[in-house]
Amino acid sequence: MSKSHQGVKKIDVLIIDEWLLLRLRESQPRELLEIVEDHHQRASIIYCSQFDVEDWYEKIGEEPIADRRTVKKFTL
Repeated sequence: MSKSHQGVKKIDVLIIDEWLLLRLRESQPRELLEIVEDHHQRASIIYCSQFDVEDWYEKIGEEPIADRRTVKKFTL
């Protein structure tokens, strides 16, 4: 687990702004999945994005990982 990932684990509300503005690189979807799993049921993640959730699949590149990010979603 990376040093930056360890720091993120301590955050109660993680806000990711400009979510998926750029396509994720090869290792990033898995790293992001680890962060999401660490926060599941104990903390919150807020994704701020200009893209529809349906467009996330293409940008993330791995559909099962994209599904994990929409478990409990609220769209404003």
